[in-house]
Amino acid sequence: MSTLEMMRQNLRETLRETSLLRRVALEEEVLIGAENIDKTCNSMLRHARQIKNMLTASGTAPGKKR
Repeated sequence: MSTLEMMRQNLRETLRETSLLRRVALEEEVLIGAENIDKTCNSMLRHARQIKNMLTASGTAPGKKR
């Protein structure tokens, strides 16, 4: 194999590795985003429960007849 062919082969391999790394990085970014969304939703649900409990305790819960 000539030097030029070896260089081409190395370049192709580098491009494949780069493509794989890019895919992995994107997948990781998506997973991190999903985890952040999950944390935000859990936090919002916790706060909503706290608000509901406070309203119930004060007698002003929605749907409660006076």
